[in-house]
Amino acid sequence: MPKFQANFFLYAEDLQRAISFYSENFNFQHLGNLEDEVTEKWAALKLDNTVIWLGKNGSSVGLILLIDEDIESYVNRLQQNKVIFFIPEEMKNSAEESSKIIETDWGKHAWFFDSERNVVMLFEPAEG
Repeated sequence: MPKFQANFFLYAEDLQRAISFYSENFNFQHLGNLEDEVTEKWAALKLDNTVIWLGKNGSSVGLILLIDEDIESYVNRLQQNKVIFFIPEEMKNSAEESSKIIETDWGKHAWFFDSERNVVMLFEPAEG
């Protein structure tokens, strides 16, 4: 059976701020930085089989973090750290005004902006 690894390339204006955000909030390990004469500086962070590359040449397309436990505790902790949550326009019909978490048949979702204004979605799959 092949072993897969996911790699994401996210925009980061301030590498240290972005490294701290993912390390402190999700326990990503900072693997190091890459810089040469041709490319902008990049930082690599790893958690399980996922590597996030952060740099000014990254894109702001978004990231989905799959969690297998209590999404509410993640949302509460992130709110305490002043993270900004939002409900995407296409999901607003499914949400209460003050809700940070949308529950669907396939699981729970919460969207927020990381320290560099990239869109991130937490996803806790439905049981069963």
